[in-house]
Amino acid sequence: MESLVRSSQYKWVIEALLILGLFGQNLIWLAPAPILRPIITDLGISLASGGLIISIIALCISIFAFVGAVVTRRLGVMPTLLIGLWMLALAAIGSGYSSSFAQLLLCRIVEGVGFGLMTAPPGILAMQWFSEKEWPYINMVNALCAYVGLTAVFTMTPPIYFALGASWRAVLCDYGIGFAVVALAWTLLGREKTNPQAAVGAQDGAGVWEVLMIRKLDRGAADHRDRGIRCRRHRHGRDWFA
Repeated sequence: MESLVRSSQYKWVIEALLILGLFGQNLIWLAPAPILRPIITDLGISLASGGLIISIIALCISIFAFVGAVVTRRLGVMPTLLIGLWMLALAAIGSGYSSSFAQLLLCRIVEGVGFGLMTAPPGILAMQWFSEKEWPYINMVNALCAYVGLTAVFTMTPPIYFALGASWRAVLCDYGIGFAVVALAWTLLGREKTNPQAAVGAQDGAGVWEVLMIRKLDRGAADHRDRGIRCRRHRHGRDWFA
């Protein structure tokens, strides 16, 4: 297993996991949209409250995407990604057991937090595992996952809803279980790639910084020497600019 991880081909395992994660998170986000009317009727809520079930995740993403970047720097890429994955999966499963609007909204907020935490790690992992020449293609494929997920959720959800006995709770729970499988796959197979050139790059960066500081000190010493010469000439009654 470790030899496979160290091989260059393991990047395709990571990319497959990225596609599943990015595709699945959009399914979880928009799953209530095609079946919003039954949810509104069952919970006895207004259309505005039903819309909040969808939009609250976008609000959480806007807040916790930045928080996710900070957490990624503190905890690392994989721990942050796994926290986000499992929060999203477990909250989606919990949505299927919600008996009130407040419970459902709370689960959706947790989903939004998990979604936000997942924002930064995929891009970092893509940059770790793929070369600079491959970045445009990999980023394009990963970005398309959102649109494919958007299309899939409106195509798949109504048939699944009727196949499960017209139960919106069963739909949300099953989506959550499916995403939990993705989270488990990431837990077992997800890896960061250690770049041996990173340390060299850091050392090179430090070397450049030291050179710049030396040059700055040299310029400061030269200016100080010039000011000293001017003062001495002034004391002897000679004009520096003569």
